[in-house]
Amino acid sequence: MPHFDYAEIIPVDFKRHSPGFKTWQYATSLYNKAIRRLLPHYSLIVCVDVDEILVPDPEYYADFGDYLDHYKADVTECVGYGIMEMDGDKPIDLSQRITDQRKYWLRDPKYDKPVITKKRIHYFPGQHKCNTNGYRDRDLRMFHLRYADLSSFLSRRTGSFSHILDCQEKAVSIPEKWRVI
Repeated sequence: MPHFDYAEIIPVDFKRHSPGFKTWQYATSLYNKAIRRLLPHYSLIVCVDVDEILVPDPEYYADFGDYLDHYKADVTECVGYGIMEMDGDKPIDLSQRITDQRKYWLRDPKYDKPVITKKRIHYFPGQHKCNTNGYRDRDLRMFHLRYADLSSFLSRRTGSFSHILDCQEKAVSIPEKWRVI
């Protein structure tokens, strides 16, 4: 993986987690264990889910590696956006640039979350907050792909289709400078 000495995917088997734990508690416990295990060996840790992509402001950084080369904070929170499939969009092709296929995003403050740390932190259930305040870096965006492929989303989740329609109504065009993934 570019920019990293080591990358680890933590598989969360929701069917086999410990009795008495809710799935989000289980996933959070795995994140916290990984941070405790890895931090003594690495100068910083980046924690995101597989459907989240971190993008530093392309006007200031060449790429994520350049961002990390200039990284100074102990804990950094990103600014979250959900990429939105709109009516008429073709099925997503992950071998192509996402922002060539999806032109809209939705500001989602739930995803302003701690994603980079140089020190030991403890995530609270859901990994959206931790036991310390982080630096909110407005130059670091999270592209959350939850709504980028609605057929996949709907096959994995139960919920209201009206919620998706509401999100589509609130979505705005992704500024050109952010169309980099």
